[in-house]
Amino acid sequence: MRWVASMLLLAAFCPTLFADKSTQKTIQAQVKAILKDAKKLEKSGHLVEARKDYVQSQALFETKEAAKGIERVDSKLRDQVKKDLDQAGNLYAAGQFAEAAEVLNGALALETSTAVIQRNLALCSYRQGDLARAVEMLDQAIAGTADPKAREKLLELQGVMTTGETVTPLRKDKAQLLAEFNSATFKIGAEATLEDPEPSADPPPGNDSPHVP
Repeated sequence: MRWVASMLLLAAFCPTLFADKSTQKTIQAQVKAILKDAKKLEKSGHLVEARKDYVQSQALFETKEAAKGIERVDSKLRDQVKKDLDQAGNLYAAGQFAEAAEVLNGALALETSTAVIQRNLALCSYRQGDLARAVEMLDQAIAGTADPKAREKLLELQGVMTTGETVTPLRKDKAQLLAEFNSATFKIGAEATLEDPEPSADPPPGNDSPHVP
């Protein structure tokens, strides 16, 4: 009886093992076509779409080619998000909050390290005087964050924003704004979690929270 149950379970999760030869050939042909499209998309820079195809292929029939494709695309996506965050951080530090938000919205479409992007979009909205949008972005970041420490930091930031009487005047220099943008940021990796930034050799003076007295 246990043997029968095991076989039924295996059939449910690995249907291709029990498919007839004709069905297996059909599935393998589908996988081959999907992988071909995934490679084209990856080569043309459509990384999110390419990843979806690799995942679809892997769901139909597991292959090393698809697994390596997912790993490769994930690495490229993380690299691109890092570049976008660097660019947005520099714009934010220069007081160009709308431009920083534009870069971050592009990064958000990559579906990688989403919570940190939403957090920094919240900062951009806050700095532009749009508290409602800032809180909305933080709500989304909190909802998508499972790590308790990460959630706590996001909730603290949301509290700072919502308890202020008005959006504070911009009295920070470039170094302070960049520290604000980069503080408590996410590791860009498979297990994204919030971490405090390492102290720099010459830390900017004053409070680096978005609520400036």
